[in-house]
Amino acid sequence: MDAVQQINSIILLKSGAQKSAFRRLNATHDCLGYSSTLLMADNFGSMWEKDLLSWVEAADKDRAIEKQLVGEIDRLEEDAIFIDDPVESVANMFQTENVKVDLLTHRANMQKGYYFVGDNVDMRTKVRQVILKNQNKDQHMYQICAYRNRISGNDLDNTKPKNCIDKVQFKTLLPSDAEREKLLEDFSFLVAKQWTEDIPYFSPYQAVLPKYIEHKHMKETCQKTERINMVVLQKNEQYNEDMTDICSFLNQ
Repeated sequence: MDAVQQINSIILLKSGAQKSAFRRLNATHDCLGYSSTLLMADNFGSMWEKDLLSWVEAADKDRAIEKQLVGEIDRLEEDAIFIDDPVESVANMFQTENVKVDLLTHRANMQKGYYFVGDNVDMRTKVRQVILKNQNKDQHMYQICAYRNRISGNDLDNTKPKNCIDKVQFKTLLPSDAEREKLLEDFSFLVAKQWTEDIPYFSPYQAVLPKYIEHKHMKETCQKTERINMVVLQKNEQYNEDMTDICSFLNQ
């Protein structure tokens, strides 16, 4: 019976039921009380730390190994300048190439990374009769979610700049002829897809069009994004303290 009460309580909470609904159904033992339901939801939400900590630890470990391999490559390349013996020079070259292969392999298998997204919800609750102990309330809440990257950018080398920002000409940022043709092709597909969906005359051609624009990351984008709901902060006297705790956690 307790399991049924908990399930019913979560359903009521997710559907936005008011306290009066919890009070009436709790009297018939169909759900938990409103305070008990909120406490249960808080206990469920406290488990986000475990998953997020595993992401943080894996990313830190992979970055440490990457930094070690990059440092090894730099050391070997610096040593090659002072080597006069041809045999040692060839050995150094092969060793450097082996470490570079290890670095590429490690970057391909590294943790793909994660990012944080926040959104605020402002809600004003008006009461029927305003008295000293029952006033209108302005609630300002902020929710933070963590998302794991589906597409890895670890293969992009960020150890050395490609060029100085002051020397890069603006024309290098403009799309090339091939890029413009690709954009025109993609826009044509989007227009054709919209026409076949909204104009009945073109609906028979919908089966001819592909479902998506083809790209090299089709496999990764077809996967569901992993998300961790972190916390919902309410902007009151406890807000600054909660934000301090979260920032210190993320900086661990």
